[in-house]
Amino acid sequence: MITYDIVIIGSGLGGLKTAYILAKEGLNVCVLEQGKQFGGAIQNFKREGVVFDTGAHYVGALDEGQLLHRFFDYFDFNSKIKVKRLDSNGFDKISFGDQTTSYAHAMGFDNFAEHLAEKFPTEKNAILKYTEDIKDMGKAFPLFNLRSELGVGDVGKYTKASLSDYISSLTPNKRLQNVLLGSNLLYTGEEQKTPLYVHGLITNSYIQSAYRFVGGSGQLADFLIDSIRSFGGKVLNNKKVVKLEMKDSVVSYAETDGGERFYAKNFISNVHPKPTFEMLPEHITKKVYFKRVSSIENTISVFSLYIVFKKNSFKYLNHNIYHYRSNDIWTDLKYDVSNWPKSILFLTQVPNDGGDYADGATVMSFMNYSEFAKWEGTQIENRPEEYEALKKQKEEQMLDFVEERFPGIRGQIKSVYSSTPLTYKDYTATEQGAIYGVTRDYNQQSRNMIMTNTKIPNLYLTGQNVNLHGVLGVGVGAVMTASKFLGMDYLLQKIADGK
Repeated sequence: MITYDIVIIGSGLGGLKTAYILAKEGLNVCVLEQGKQFGGAIQNFKREGVVFDTGAHYVGALDEGQLLHRFFDYFDFNSKIKVKRLDSNGFDKISFGDQTTSYAHAMGFDNFAEHLAEKFPTEKNAILKYTEDIKDMGKAFPLFNLRSELGVGDVGKYTKASLSDYISSLTPNKRLQNVLLGSNLLYTGEEQKTPLYVHGLITNSYIQSAYRFVGGSGQLADFLIDSIRSFGGKVLNNKKVVKLEMKDSVVSYAETDGGERFYAKNFISNVHPKPTFEMLPEHITKKVYFKRVSSIENTISVFSLYIVFKKNSFKYLNHNIYHYRSNDIWTDLKYDVSNWPKSILFLTQVPNDGGDYADGATVMSFMNYSEFAKWEGTQIENRPEEYEALKKQKEEQMLDFVEERFPGIRGQIKSVYSSTPLTYKDYTATEQGAIYGVTRDYNQQSRNMIMTNTKIPNLYLTGQNVNLHGVLGVGVGAVMTASKFLGMDYLLQKIADGK
C-alpha cells in the first residue's frame, strides 16, 4: 500500500499549481481528477479546428516584473506558454445600448486615466482618484506583492468596504460609474454585496497589462502536469473521489467511485467546499463549521456561444468587448427570461495563422443555474429534446443581441456551438456551475471567508474559493495552501527568485 505525502482532489488550476509547488519541493504528491480531461476551468476544446477556452480567456499583470510574470517564471511557463498582448490603448472596450460610442480601458494607470478623461473631461479628478486608489489596493495586499506580512496600506478598508458605495462616492456621473464597472463579468459584482477589494485587485492586474493565450489556456494544465510527473508526482484521471474516510480524527484515505483507495498523510481539495465536505462522514458534517461553509451562496453561472467564422469574414479584435443593454450595470445579474441577455462579453480567438481575420469568437452572458437545473443528472451529448430546444432558443436570443452590437455578423458565421450552466457544471465540477465559486460579501465577511485550513487537521482547501478566482488569484491561493507545508517566507523567496 502506497501512502502519499499529499493527495489532491481535483485537477483544476488551483490543484495543479499546489501540486507543482509541493512536488517540486520533494513531497510525494498524487492528483485525482474525476473526469477524462484535466484542467477544470482551463480546459480547451476544438470545434472545426478552432480552439476555445472554458475559462481563463485573458490574464493580467504579465509584463516582465509584474506578479503573474513572476509566478510564470517560478512555474517555468514564460519560455513555454504562447501569449499575445492586447491593445495598450484599449484592452477592454465598454459600450451601452445602441450607441456607437465605446469607452476604452487602457493599460498603464496614467494611460487609463488619460483615455477616460478624453471621454469625461469634467471628471478628471474622479478618474485620477480612482486610478490612485486601485494602485494603492494593489500595494496593500501582501501576497500580491510577494510579502508575507502587512506593511503598506490598510487591507481592512478594502475588504470591509462596498464596491457600489465606493463607485458612487467618486462621481454622480452614472455613465462614468458604469464604465469603471464595465468589466463586471470578470467578478460578478453585485450592488451592496461585492467588496471593493475584489474589483480593485482584479482591475489592478489588467490595467498593469493584459494578454490572451495563443492556442488556449489549457497549455497551462499540460505543462503543469508534465512538470509534476517529472518531479515524481502522479496525476490520474477518471478517479472521482466520493468518500473521505476518517480514523483518529483525521482523514485516512480517499475512495473513488471505482472502489480504489488512496492513502496519504494530508489531503487537499481543489473541489468546492460543499461537495468536499459531503465526502466526509455524516457525523462530521453536522458540526457548525461545516454547515456554515456548505451554506455560503455561490456566484452566478454563464451561458456561452462559441462561434466559428467563415474564412476571412470577421476581423480579429485585439481587445475585449463588454456590451450592455442598459446604463445600469448593477441590474445585470437581475434579469428575467424576457430581457436576457442584459450584457455580453465578446472576444475573438487569436488567429491560427497569425493573420488579420478571426477564426472564431466566444460570447458570454450571466445565467442562473436554475434555468437548466431540471436536467441535472443527464449526460453531456445525450440531453433530452426539451433541453436542446431551450438551449437553441438561448443561442438565438444571444445572437440577436450580438447582432445589435455587430450588425451583419450573422452573415459572417459558419457555425455556432453553445454551453449552458449545466454544461459548465459538468465539465468543471463547480457547484451549480458557479463561474467564480463562492460569493464574496462585505456584509458577511467572516461568515463567507474560506480558509485553506479546515477543522480537520490534515484536510486543506485550495482553488478559487480560498482567495480569488482567475489565473492570478488562484496562483496566490495555491501559495497560501502550499505554505502550510513549506512555510510562507521560504516559498515567497523561492517565487521571488524564480526557482
